[in-house]
Amino acid sequence: MDTQPVSLLNLNGSVITEKFNAAMRKVLDNIADPTVKADAVRKIKIEIRIKPDEDRSNAQTEIDCDPVLPKPRPSKSFIYLSLDEDGVKATVSTAHQLSLRDELENRKQGGSNAG
Repeated sequence: MDTQPVSLLNLNGSVITEKFNAAMRKVLDNIADPTVKADAVRKIKIEIRIKPDEDRSNAQTEIDCDPVLPKPRPSKSFIYLSLDEDGVKATVSTAHQLSLRDELENRKQGGSNAG
């Protein structure tokens, strides 16, 4: 029987190379993503678990290789709040914007609805 010492390159049929390449692709895609902070740190975490049998003659191995990536920046925008006959409403744009506080005050004083 030809035996070979275990190494990172031959463990689990060299699967670590494939897993590393896939994780690196995700890291590179994340670096190229303009919604992610450019100088944020990216990591590739390699984990190897070894679980011996009860008689210690064999051990099961598992390999994970996962990227640890920064999240994209949240998309920010504004919604506009105003009053109408049904109460407070939200819109994505407006030609004329009074503050909700001004609209509430205007309504208390019996003024017209500007929204």
